[in-house]
Amino acid sequence: MAAARRLINGRHLTLATINRPPFSSIKSSGKKIVSAEGFCFEILKEVARRLNFTYTMVESPDGSWGSRMPNGTFDGVIGMVQRQSVDFAVSGFTVNYLRSIVIDFSHPFYDESLTILIPAPRQENDVLAFLKPYSWQVWSATAGSVLVVGPLMWVLATAGTLPAVYPHNTRKARYSVLTYVWACAISLVSQSCRMRQTEPMRVLYGAWWTLALVLIYTYNSTLTSFLLVPRTTALISSLEQLADQRKVLWTLRAGTPFTDLVMSAHPPSTYYKIGRLVKERPDLLVQGDLPGASAVLQGGRVFIKEKSWLDFAIEADFLATNKCRLAQVNQLFYTTGFAWPFPKDSPFLQLFNHEILKLSQSGLLSAWKKQFWPRPNRCTSGKIAATSGPKELQLKNFTGHFLVLGVGVGLASLVLLVERSTAYTRRQLSVDAGDAVVELRAVEG
Repeated sequence: MAAARRLINGRHLTLATINRPPFSSIKSSGKKIVSAEGFCFEILKEVARRLNFTYTMVESPDGSWGSRMPNGTFDGVIGMVQRQSVDFAVSGFTVNYLRSIVIDFSHPFYDESLTILIPAPRQENDVLAFLKPYSWQVWSATAGSVLVVGPLMWVLATAGTLPAVYPHNTRKARYSVLTYVWACAISLVSQSCRMRQTEPMRVLYGAWWTLALVLIYTYNSTLTSFLLVPRTTALISSLEQLADQRKVLWTLRAGTPFTDLVMSAHPPSTYYKIGRLVKERPDLLVQGDLPGASAVLQGGRVFIKEKSWLDFAIEADFLATNKCRLAQVNQLFYTTGFAWPFPKDSPFLQLFNHEILKLSQSGLLSAWKKQFWPRPNRCTSGKIAATSGPKELQLKNFTGHFLVLGVGVGLASLVLLVERSTAYTRRQLSVDAGDAVVELRAVEG
């Protein structure tokens, strides 16, 4: 290592780089890089100061990270390092097996995971929101209880010679079983009952009212929370869910290690399902990161990409539009290390490994991450739908309620029409019968 230090001391190196915020943010004028900043360049400047070397940075002519070509060589930045046209490369390069065959990687300085960029979750606007406080099992159990308790009340109220204790003015009244079923059901929304009751029935009715009060107040409080607290729904929540459907398509960047992985994965893995669609639809591959994010904004697609870049993209879109148009799922997958590529058997590799480890242990890497990573905002912190205080209720929140009222009005109108039609028919029959009697009498007379 001492010989390597003497070799690099005072030397001018040529480095390849590529734009990848927040690791490397580059501004170019033609083919010349005019400014470069980011997490990796802070590491580079500190290592250059400690090892006493200078450098010139160049970009990849084709703008690619480096994909393996049929002849076994690589294009992009990895190809430049493989051909030793540069001394090494600086940015967030994913460590993987295929690349390690032709180049050497430095010690990883960052662990990166992939996630999925999706359109921002939207608030639910369900017409049947008034049914949401209870699951279908609870609604079914409530309806079943009515159908059981109602007939049982009728049996207890009418069987035998038990005296009626309430109401006193209907001691001898008798009602059908359907009337008791209706009384049992209507008690969920009313506060009185004048059906004939015996002592056993009153005991059963008291138990039913206890259950009814619990159901009523639980429903009221839960419905209030449903209306006042916004609920959002995400387009996709996991990679497995994404792979098992085709309603929402996915976009990948061509030439990345993850794209190479899914294209060569074997069934029945989730990665195989992801790659199969890309094989069927090569147009889903994009040549850059920004087109992937644009495809999400246009709708109908999601973008699979490293979380650090997605954090940066979401913040950039929020600052540009002041709207939360993008989000990412909570699931992380395909975690790999980020490192710098060096030519095979580079004399400088061990020197850089040593310096990167020292920087990591000193805490400087953590400090630089805070400097260049986007700070949480209301889009990236999961508070898209957050509000200060209760939400103002709008007409759309009561769509289902008025729908029920509308159905009731429609049914009442239909019953009215049927009754008027029946009454009219009866009057006509009565008139016709009267005319027939008059004619008969006239004939007899």
